[in-house]
Amino acid sequence: MEGRSEDVQYCVSELATNALIHGSSAAGFSVQLNIGDDLIRIEVGDLSAEMPQTATPDCESDGGRGLLLVASFADMWGVEPDPRGGKTVWTEFKVAGLQRVPSGAAL
Repeated sequence: MEGRSEDVQYCVSELATNALIHGSSAAGFSVQLNIGDDLIRIEVGDLSAEMPQTATPDCESDGGRGLLLVASFADMWGVEPDPRGGKTVWTEFKVAGLQRVPSGAAL
């Protein structure tokens, strides 16, 4: 995962922040991290039906760049509506040679 850990960390932070700011914060949000042999997938779900959109932010704006950066760091990303309400925003990172650490092992 050499060179990708900061990208993964940024995307987790950005998607979680978006869920807090734009989602139904009273209901909370969920984060799921799936690690395969050659793929890391992050899923952040919230109960807001509002779908995120990328847009070119105003140069003077303090925000509005997060999803553009997620799109540039991740290999793929997208949004899936939840039929029960809300949505899941996901990102995927192609990685090679992940070293598995047993559950409960000291890092």
